[in-house]
Amino acid sequence: KVPVLERSSISAHKNALWSVELNSKLQDTLEQIEEQLDVALSKTCKHFDVLHYTKVQKAYTLLGKTQTAMDQLHMHFTQAIHNTVFQVVLGYVELCAGNADTKFQKMQYKDLCTHITLDSYVPCLMDLCKALWEVMLSYHRTMQWHEEHDKQKATSSQ
Repeated sequence: KVPVLERSSISAHKNALWSVELNSKLQDTLEQIEEQLDVALSKTCKHFDVLHYTKVQKAYTLLGKTQTAMDQLHMHFTQAIHNTVFQVVLGYVELCAGNADTKFQKMQYKDLCTHITLDSYVPCLMDLCKALWEVMLSYHRTMQWHEEHDKQKATSSQ
């Protein structure tokens, strides 16, 4: 027979191990949620949807990570601008180059721009403006959402 004191110690040890394992799984789940939220947030930079954005912001609020959301949002808008202009210019460069073996996708943006032909310069510039307009429109709508949200918070706290 196992003495009562040893059984108590074994039980406490099992509970401690269970607690550590549970904490680890909960932390992993929280990290997965934050990653999925970050992906959802990044999608608003090109196609703002008020219902989607409101849900994402509510989730960040529930997690107590509203500042993280704003920091990530700024980074995502910067990345959206970079990716958008790169893809537009890359499309024109590849179209004009035909079957050239140059690895345009690995070039720096400024180097890629040197491959824009005179014939494609104006159409490329127009497409850049259109593409950037979409990102800026999403940014404007995001800022409007925050202004309205701040007004509602101020009104409800009075």
